Amino acid sequence: MVEARLTSVLILFDAIRSFNASITESKIVRSIAKASGLAVVSAHPTEARLEPCSWGVAEFRYDPRQGDLSLEVRFRGE
Repeated sequence: MVEARLTSVLILFDAIRSFNASITESKIVRSIAKASGLAVVSAHPTEARLEPCSWGVAEFRYDPRQGDLSLEVRFRGE
């Protein structure tokens, strides 16, 4: 039997309104950050990360052409 482990998850949210200045304005981003106790760090208006994230990486991305917000969670290997 082959053992497999989940290494990442990608969540795509329904179409949302455009942001005025930054993805950090999103209620979804702020809500997930608050619930996780992590800070939102953004170097670009369409991307943000939750930090410090000891178990891996949590990145939000906004595609202005599609109007899609996504959250990618990648887990660190053991």
